[in-house]
Amino acid sequence: GVITLHDNHYEYITMTVISACDSEMMNARTMAANLAAGVGDVDLGNKLGVQFDQAGDTVEVPVRINADGLLKNFQIDIDIDDSVFEAAACDMGAQWTGMWSCTLNDPANKVTIIGNDADSAFSGSELEVAIIYLTVKSSALSPIGGRVVELTQYVNGVGSRADSSVIVAGDGFVNVGQTNARRLSAVRDVRRLQQALQLAAMPQRRQLEASAFATEEIIRLVETEWQMTSDCDATNDVLGDLDGDGSFSSYDVYAASIVFTGINLGEVSYAGLCPVVQQRLDQTLNGKFGLADISYLLAIVARKLRFVTNVNVNASDVLAGENGELTVRVSLADETGAAVTSQTGVRAEISYLAAESAANYSVGSSAGTSPDGYWLPPPPGGGPP
Repeated sequence: GVITLHDNHYEYITMTVISACDSEMMNARTMAANLAAGVGDVDLGNKLGVQFDQAGDTVEVPVRINADGLLKNFQIDIDIDDSVFEAAACDMGAQWTGMWSCTLNDPANKVTIIGNDADSAFSGSELEVAIIYLTVKSSALSPIGGRVVELTQYVNGVGSRADSSVIVAGDGFVNVGQTNARRLSAVRDVRRLQQALQLAAMPQRRQLEASAFATEEIIRLVETEWQMTSDCDATNDVLGDLDGDGSFSSYDVYAASIVFTGINLGEVSYAGLCPVVQQRLDQTLNGKFGLADISYLLAIVARKLRFVTNVNVNASDVLAGENGELTVRVSLADETGAAVTSQTGVRAEISYLAAESAANYSVGSSAGTSPDGYWLPPPPGGGPP
């Protein structure tokens, strides 16, 4: 007969087979119900044995992607019960070496993992891209699951972007209990040693080649997939939306990577792009586009940095020998485009020639000076400078 596994189970199960002709003829076997991910799906937890297990106060959750092509970009949300777990740490997996970010506790019941590498050559059914470490706060039978927000790969030389979907193979439960043992650091050290050995055995990552992207694809993206009309006006005002789908995600980071590659190959001119496209690419606000801007976009998707939507400096009352105020106002937006009102700090460096004079702050306070002698005022509200 054939047995089909339909779901994961949090503990070992015993399967008993009894002959229909002779009830005394039977056999039993203990096994783990642990699904493997299909193409484009994500697996969470152990490859073998039960899906999740607890070591001391820690549950280790490897995150693996099944990519039948070259994995280029991913954005994965892992959902946990924050009354049972605290997301304590996160490391990059052994099968990923590109741009990477892991956001913990923002919000407390979600872990967001993002990766982007237009030059990636990783492909396989069990690509480990992250390891999450959960600290057990209370005893419970608790679910762990999530969603594949973005998954882009190259299959037979053609780009393939998957629709957003729930995680299937990685969805499951874990039975945990409180313990006095504090094992997080020990569990993490063992995993990092295993990763180092895996990485040492891997072939050298290939360098960017002109053949990595067809000229036609770069031109198609720039000319037909930007959400621009003929006069370069944007058809939507979604911050960071580079592919024209009306939303901002890790795929827009990937789109920026392709344009960067096009610039390196001499197929795209940054100066020749529509001004609004240049603005959405230039997140560091230095009038240029480079790897730092791609990293900044990825950090915004990961909720670690913010869009700077406006900077206003009023120095009209600053006169030599007088006490006029210098006012700096910065407007910020989060990854959804909403105005930021919390969990954010702004760093400002202010150049002042009369360094021997002390600055007086009507809002905020001094955070010392930079190596160049600039004032470093922290933002109102006590955030980091």
